[in-house]
Amino acid sequence: MSTWRPLLTGSAEIRALEAVEAIAAALQDPQWLAREEASLSAGSAGIALLYAYLGRRAAALEFLGHALEALENQCLSPFLYRGITGIAWACVQVEGVRVDTTAVDEALAIYLDASPWNGLHELIAGLAGLGVYALERLPDPHAERSLRRILSHLEEHAARGAGSTSTWREPGRRSYDLGTAHGAAGLIAFLGAAEAAGIEPETARQLRRGASSWLLGQQTEYGFPVAVEAAIDPVPPRLAWCYGDLGIAAALYSAARACDDEQLGRDALAIARRAAARAPESSGVLDASVCHGAAGVAHLFNRLFQGSGDAQLREAAHSWFERTLQMRLPGRGIAGYAACEDGWVARPGVLTGAAGVALALAAATAAAEPSWDRMLLVSAPAARRTTP
Repeated sequence: MSTWRPLLTGSAEIRALEAVEAIAAALQDPQWLAREEASLSAGSAGIALLYAYLGRRAAALEFLGHALEALENQCLSPFLYRGITGIAWACVQVEGVRVDTTAVDEALAIYLDASPWNGLHELIAGLAGLGVYALERLPDPHAERSLRRILSHLEEHAARGAGSTSTWREPGRRSYDLGTAHGAAGLIAFLGAAEAAGIEPETARQLRRGASSWLLGQQTEYGFPVAVEAAIDPVPPRLAWCYGDLGIAAALYSAARACDDEQLGRDALAIARRAAARAPESSGVLDASVCHGAAGVAHLFNRLFQGSGDAQLREAAHSWFERTLQMRLPGRGIAGYAACEDGWVARPGVLTGAAGVALALAAATAAAEPSWDRMLLVSAPAARRTTP
């Protein structure tokens, strides 16, 4: 049973909902539907998530229809954030939509039959992201087959060290990435969700535990670096979902809750508290985006607080939502929110744009647990166990 409850009340809730309404209105400008970008992370499939979450079915269907048109007419990658499975994942998320994703499921299962696997393992454009889609499609047999193949590939490519620890190095890279978006933390969260769903649970558990042990062993006096065995200065990355302590804490906590791993949960919360103590001036946060901005930081602290009840994390979430609201500057970007990318630019999508800011603010005022952040691997579907 979900224990999610509104974080923002009073004047903060009013300001947050005003911002959400303004973003939702601004995104209905025809220019955003006229774009070719249809992806989950940056395009119309992700914008459809926002309207679905707000209960605005007509707008959700309009943007989802645009994404489905791209699915038919564009040559897209198979991956979650910028490709076919991301659009199909959005279809599953939009309640009441009856879109047959069987063709996607079948194509994915065939794609994953490739042996040896020569692609990436990560969330954004690799196996973990494909796994996020397949988890959402359980108990469909195609989804179960895909998840078993993903686990097989991860087991085959795990770089094992002392104590049976494991991690993954992406093809062509010299370093081991630690983050949620492109590295070990995201894979651990995926493995936790797969284990909870009963997909090859012993394999998933062994890989999750090994990777968690390895990742926790990479902490330095500065926290977690971006990567190890890389020519990168040992200073903490910015406070963000994609890299660094906070994103890692949220991913590990998601895995811990899915698998009832109390020790991993304690480790994750200790990392989160360290992140909460970090001064905003040293955070490196420049905009309000979900990926590496204030709204994403606020939502992750909120997600961690909602699961743990930790007062320090609650206070951090409040503080970062306040910063998110202060970043809204009328006349800039979309409803006052712009992305910092070599200047201030309007971005409509979930990951680096206004739709993601609105989703985070809306979740902070809601009494129901959000499901859209499963794409970030900071929460997992309710376990739908399959036959081992």
